[in-house]
Amino acid sequence: MNIPLFLFFAMSILIIYCALALMVSRNIVHCVFYLLVALIALAGIYWLLDAQFLAGVQVFIYAGAVTVLLLFVIMLTMTTQKSTTIEVKQSPVAIFIAGIFWVSMIIPLNTTNWGKARMLNQKPGQTIDLATALFTKQALPFEIAGVVLLAALIGAIYLAKETK
Repeated sequence: MNIPLFLFFAMSILIIYCALALMVSRNIVHCVFYLLVALIALAGIYWLLDAQFLAGVQVFIYAGAVTVLLLFVIMLTMTTQKSTTIEVKQSPVAIFIAGIFWVSMIIPLNTTNWGKARMLNQKPGQTIDLATALFTKQALPFEIAGVVLLAALIGAIYLAKETK
């Protein structure tokens, strides 16, 4: 077994373990950390697939910003009297629905003829082309998205603030 294949399987197993631990864990802060590890391992898989830009975006946006935002929201909304553990009463129903989803995903994956994977329109410098388009032609929508996200964050903080 070559090294990239071994790393792919190791990261895949890590992602599956973290996803299962995220669903089973009763501590919400631990759930966020399981999500963080799964997102970083997914970035590693992107890196193995020669999608370095996507791996970087995965680390900076999802593993970095989203995880910090989730921790911020958890810490902001939890008071000192409340516990950080959550009680899950719908576990049997959730496991049944997850099982149905799992079967509906596995059947098409096993029946599809994948053949040899090939890269279409792969050329060097795609990251430069993307950055040029994002910061020249698409600069206004990019900035508008940032303002909308900032407004959503301010609104969440306002709604979570306790009145005295």
